[in-house]
Amino acid sequence: MYKISIFVFEAVVSHFVQFFSLKSTKYLNTIVYGMKRIENHKTQESFDNHRIIKLLLFEFVNNFIAMGYIAFYQQDLDMLKTQILIMMVVNQLFNQFQEAVLPFLIQKFRRMWRARSSSDISPTMRSILDQRDMWSYEGTYDDYLEVFTQFGYVFLFSSVFPLAALLALLNNLLEVWVDGFKLCYAYQRPQARPVKGIGVWQVAFEALSLIAVITIP
Repeated sequence: MYKISIFVFEAVVSHFVQFFSLKSTKYLNTIVYGMKRIENHKTQESFDNHRIIKLLLFEFVNNFIAMGYIAFYQQDLDMLKTQILIMMVVNQLFNQFQEAVLPFLIQKFRRMWRARSSSDISPTMRSILDQRDMWSYEGTYDDYLEVFTQFGYVFLFSSVFPLAALLALLNNLLEVWVDGFKLCYAYQRPQARPVKGIGVWQVAFEALSLIAVITIP
C-alpha cells in the first residue's frame, strides 16, 4: 500500500511538471517561430527543420536529463524504474486523452448546445458549423515528438527497465487507433503536403541511438 501511495504521488507530481513543461514548450515554440521568420528560409522544409532542431534541444533536456541524473549521479535504480513507468504508461495515456478524447468531447458538447439553442439550422449547415468549430491539426511535430521521446526511453534505459520495449509496443498499437480517431473525428481535415521523407527527425533518431550507446552496460 505504501509503494502504491508513493507511485500515485510521483505520478501526480509528474503531471504537474509535465503541465508546466507543456506551457514552457508552447512559449518556446512561439519564440522559435518568430526567430525562423526573421531568418527568412528559402523553403518551408528548411524552415521546419531548423525549428525542429531548436525545439528538440529543449525537449531532450526536458525529458532525459532528469533521468540521467537519477541513473548516473543518484544511482537510484528503483526511482529510475518508477519514473520510466510513469512516463511510458501514465503520461502516454494522459497525452492520448489530451490530444484525441478531450477535443472530441468538447466538439460533442458544442454540437449538443447548438442543436438545443438553434433547432432551425439545416443538417447541411449544422455539419459545416461542426467542422468549422473543430480544432485545427497543427502538424506532425507533436506526433513525432511522442515517438522520439518513447524511442529515447527504450534505447537509453531498457537495460534498467526491460519492460520498456513491451510498453512502447502496446502504446504504439493504441496510438495508431488514437491518431486515426483524432484525424477523423476530433480535428479538421488536414491538407496533404508532399515531402521527401521525415526530414531532420531521421538525424535526431540516429543521434539518440549514438547517445544510447553510453548507457548500455
